[in-house]
Amino acid sequence: MTNLRELASPLQAPMLRPVGPEVDRIQIGQPLAAKDIDAAAAFVAANPATWLRIYNGSSEDAVDLEFLAAFPGVRNLWLDLPPDTLIDLTILEILPPQLEGLYLPFTKRRIRGLDTLQRFTGLRRLAISGNVPGIEVVSKLTALEKLDLFRTKVATLDALAGLPRLRDVEVARSTVGDATALARAPALERLAFNEVRGLDDLAFVPRCASLSRLQFFFCKTDAALPSLAPLKALEQLRLTGSSPRARIEDLWAAPMLTHLLHEEDGGVLDAAALLALPRHATMKFAHFENLDEDECAAVGKRLGIRCFGTAGELPGFWP
Repeated sequence: MTNLRELASPLQAPMLRPVGPEVDRIQIGQPLAAKDIDAAAAFVAANPATWLRIYNGSSEDAVDLEFLAAFPGVRNLWLDLPPDTLIDLTILEILPPQLEGLYLPFTKRRIRGLDTLQRFTGLRRLAISGNVPGIEVVSKLTALEKLDLFRTKVATLDALAGLPRLRDVEVARSTVGDATALARAPALERLAFNEVRGLDDLAFVPRCASLSRLQFFFCKTDAALPSLAPLKALEQLRLTGSSPRARIEDLWAAPMLTHLLHEEDGGVLDAAALLALPRHATMKFAHFENLDEDECAAVGKRLGIRCFGTAGELPGFWP
């Protein structure tokens, strides 16, 4: 069963049939004929929760987005354009200010007009990719709940401090200097750093009081992760790679932890260190990369948890 609906000229009845919950995006890859614009716009307006993906399905270097002026009913827009496209976001002024979701394309060239985003005061989901001068405009998006940063380079995440509804932040394949402002995002529940460089100081992490999910995946940082004992809402934790450095005792200190996935490249964590830990009041499931099958069984028995040989076996694990 497909999870998308493609709109292309000439529009045909099957393209416009009602969408079910399995369809998560409507997409347009070629310019629509003028006679099809109104019907396509009405279809998008009838499905406001479904993402509208605009992508380059031709051999041209750019996509003309001015036709979106005829789509006042769009609420979630995903722009998927070639990486060499020159992107001027002032074109988004043609969109309704009621936009709730926006995924910007990755581009190697400097993105212009990022301040245009401030007109979307109800924006709840935002993905920023590529060469951006900064993300200061995000500080004005007070309805924002989820933010993704992909292949970006930013000196600081200060723009996220104080955003009252920001619950979910993922930073991937990016360079971030100072992330301490995340400790001042009062609603932050999920935080993932995937292949991130920098992160000069991780002392802020235990101050993210609302965190329930935390991930470091193949990051490059000289900083060490301090004790997670203050994180009284943290339930799931993943550390994959050789950094940040962390003592197993400091991870184990998170009082409500239920899932722990620990994959340390070249690490020294062994069965003896785990067997020396006290039983955890809430821990249920764990995976430790360096353990063989017998060691995993022994650790599981000693600590009263289910210890899995592969990460994919952990039930109910995020992300």
